[in-house]
Amino acid sequence: MRINYNLSAYTANAQLLKNEKNQASATERLASGFKINHAKDDPAGMAMSNKMKLQIDGLKQASQNSSDGISVIQTAEGCLNEVESILQRMRELSVQAANGTNDVGDREVIQEEIDSLSAEIDRISKNTEFNKKKLLDGSLDRRAYTDNANVRVTMATDGVQADKYGITVTEDARQAVAIGQAGDTADMDTGDVIAKSQEGNILINGEKITIREGDTASEVYEKIRDGAERAGVYCVAVDDTTLTTDGSNEEYAGYKPSTKEYDYSQQLVFISKEYGATEKINIRVSSDDLAKALGLVGGAPEDSDNATDITVGGLDAKVLLSVKDKDPAHAGQAIKEGYRDSAAVKTSGNRITVTDNNGFMMEMTIDKKVCSGATVKDVLISDIDDIDAEKSIYAEVTAGTAQEIEAEVTDIGMMTVHVGANENQILDVDIPEVSVKTLRLENLSVMSEYTAGKAISKLDDAIERVSTVRARLGAFQNRLEHTVTSLNTSEEDLTSALSRITDVDMASEMTNFTQHSILTQAATSVLSQANDLPQQALQLIQ
Repeated sequence: MRINYNLSAYTANAQLLKNEKNQASATERLASGFKINHAKDDPAGMAMSNKMKLQIDGLKQASQNSSDGISVIQTAEGCLNEVESILQRMRELSVQAANGTNDVGDREVIQEEIDSLSAEIDRISKNTEFNKKKLLDGSLDRRAYTDNANVRVTMATDGVQADKYGITVTEDARQAVAIGQAGDTADMDTGDVIAKSQEGNILINGEKITIREGDTASEVYEKIRDGAERAGVYCVAVDDTTLTTDGSNEEYAGYKPSTKEYDYSQQLVFISKEYGATEKINIRVSSDDLAKALGLVGGAPEDSDNATDITVGGLDAKVLLSVKDKDPAHAGQAIKEGYRDSAAVKTSGNRITVTDNNGFMMEMTIDKKVCSGATVKDVLISDIDDIDAEKSIYAEVTAGTAQEIEAEVTDIGMMTVHVGANENQILDVDIPEVSVKTLRLENLSVMSEYTAGKAISKLDDAIERVSTVRARLGAFQNRLEHTVTSLNTSEEDLTSALSRITDVDMASEMTNFTQHSILTQAATSVLSQANDLPQQALQLIQ
């Protein structure tokens, strides 16, 4: 029997401490609900659970990001829905204006509403916002640049990869132009006043202009100018037909309007407002004497040898996809920069459209002439004789130096939606500019049957373009909605996995707690008895 070292007490105390520790751990798990409260509890499990927590938090935020992206798209698409309604109303008005029962006053009222609706389209384009971010003004569209300031990329679909694309403009687009000669005032009654024999009608693209006895030169010019305007044609008086070469007077095909008051000695030049082979100018003058006075003597209708009856047309730009390889080692070789062999190009006036498989479509617009050194011989009315009015004649263009242009399409500018928990898990959404300019409705006029008919076709194209943009946005929205569902499912599954690693099984842990509690009580009792053992030695020395 020993009294200095009570080994039984030591043993009982060690078990008591062990049981107390286990009981404390069980108590902590039950109180916190977590199986891992310290790194020592499960080092590997703790490392795994921390990474999973980061992933879950990232998925939650990515789901919120995607929902915000859906809200942006819904805002833009809702405004485009209204734009499409406006375009449909404009088309309805154009159909109304194309009816021959309308007079000039009726069409002016219709034109006022169309102009107001056009202004509203531009207002929607400029002012549609989400969280101070402009949506429809092109701010969220892909950035595309060219190395020529007069050529711009107006659209690039999702099928156009970020790359460089080359074109060669061999011939610029051309407006329809008809040039009269200096008028003959020999038959005037007095000065510049129209005589009775010179009365008559001028038809410009079907728009009737009536010249009456007593009209002065200024009044005649004003009538022709305004009538031509209603017919979608510029009419300017020029002192000479020398073309400007400094890029000025571009809208008048390079002809410089006279600064003097019209007096019949000047030449009348008629220019279509837009470019391309579909642009026509038809001029008919009913009176021989009137045609002679205005210098519009040309092809003869059946009942006259002198009065004008001609149709002139514009020209589309001519473009090739190939450009010369700029590598000196390959001098003179032609390449298709950026395109596949299946790519095709077509032009309509000054608009270039390149298409290919897989939804590839890129549009470019030539804002000003780019082929340097080109010469043009426009249609002189005085040179025309016996031309069938149903056929069009065109300017004679001597091509200048072909202009190579390189367009670079980038991924810059699009709205990036971060749709994942990790780096670079993104979705790029591009929303193109939708305005009067991009819809090609800048010169929309219904002031004559001719222009109203053209307006219907233009509005059909504009409606189709807006519908295409809306369809793209709808596709993005559907994709983001599936993204949200996927993210929420992933978050749910990861949370379940994290729970299995970190959450305590309350039933099992309660069993452990009860076990360690009973053992602690038993060890306390045993320790008490073990501490009493040395006292039994007193009985030996009594």
